[in-house]
Amino acid sequence: MSTTLASAPASCCFSGVKHTGTPVGRVEDLGGIQTYISEPPSAAATQKVILLLADIWGPLFVNNKLLQDYFASCGMFLFVRFAT
Repeated sequence: MSTTLASAPASCCFSGVKHTGTPVGRVEDLGGIQTYISEPPSAAATQKVILLLADIWGPLFVNNKLLQDYFASCGMFLFVRFAT
């Protein structure tokens, strides 16, 4: 086991796996910024909010959309903005 907490970026940092599934949220332009919106399935208002900081691929990559949709299915409302 390495005693280093973090190392310099290596090739493994720039590869990954694309998950399968169909995102159920939607992308809207809010204030000139593409925003992925995923809502809880029930009409009941929720007090739960998650601030999701996406990885290098950004919040509009399918893996991140599916993750956001999962949290929404648990009753949380998500607005995840993509700023360049």
